[in-house]
Amino acid sequence: MERKISAHVSSSNPERAKQIRLIGAHAANPLTRSVLPDFVEQLSQSTSFDFQIKGFASQADLIRALRAREVHFAVMLPPKRGHVDKPSIGMAPFSPQRAVVCIYAMRFAMISFRQTGLTSLGDLVGQRVATGFGPNSLVDEYLDAFLRDHVGGRENISPVPCENIADAMQRLRAREIAATPFPLDGIKITSLARGLVRPLEGMLSRATVQKITHDHPGLRVRCTELFGNRNVTMIETPIIVYAAQDMADREVHAMIAAAKDFFRFYIKHRYGKMPPAGFFDPKPLGLMTHPASVAHFGHSQGGALH
Repeated sequence: MERKISAHVSSSNPERAKQIRLIGAHAANPLTRSVLPDFVEQLSQSTSFDFQIKGFASQADLIRALRAREVHFAVMLPPKRGHVDKPSIGMAPFSPQRAVVCIYAMRFAMISFRQTGLTSLGDLVGQRVATGFGPNSLVDEYLDAFLRDHVGGRENISPVPCENIADAMQRLRAREIAATPFPLDGIKITSLARGLVRPLEGMLSRATVQKITHDHPGLRVRCTELFGNRNVTMIETPIIVYAAQDMADREVHAMIAAAKDFFRFYIKHRYGKMPPAGFFDPKPLGLMTHPASVAHFGHSQGGALH
């Protein structure tokens, strides 16, 4: 899939008169690898621009590129509330003021291979668990939330630093680790059959849920049955399309409309039903929105895909 992304980046045709718009994305994100190539192809067909993907090693790099106008749009998770970049990126806080549209919700849980015998979050005491997913990573904070209530924190596991989710999955396959936080929608992408992996059961406390949802706008935490396992906690993370500060309102409107059309039917295909009308509205996520977004969405009420 990385080759598919590279092909999009290098597929410009000099004979075409359409201007190019770059969409930056985290190259290791499972949604990026699976859905974004089709998304930019649809954008190129439905708008007056050719859209191409530019991959980045981390969300911090992506934020820096968006601020530096190296990309026109960016697809990424919302930053932590009050987020301030590291010195190498610039000390000014990243403003979500140019959040254009919420396009999806990626669902995270702790997973393990069935052969390990692990069934619950409490079984992770003393186990080797993936940690360290890069600067400003939400995934590490998800891990701390899963561990806090059930094993007393990271000091009661054996942490194994990983560069990203893809690295963690390779280590899980090789049995170098027993469990890792993982976006559930990526299981199919990594060719892992549902019969091989299982989400670990365990509910998060109200205090833990309140802490992570306060720090991160738009997160939703719920407990559900998943793949036949009960009381599995999932952390749903909104994925947002951001626009550079100098993008014209007309282009922002076009991106909003095209993104909503594409992901409305993608979600129907993925989950079997259309999302509610307000699913794409960034206002309920607690994010500041671009004036074009406000004008486009009006006063519609938001919702989430249940």
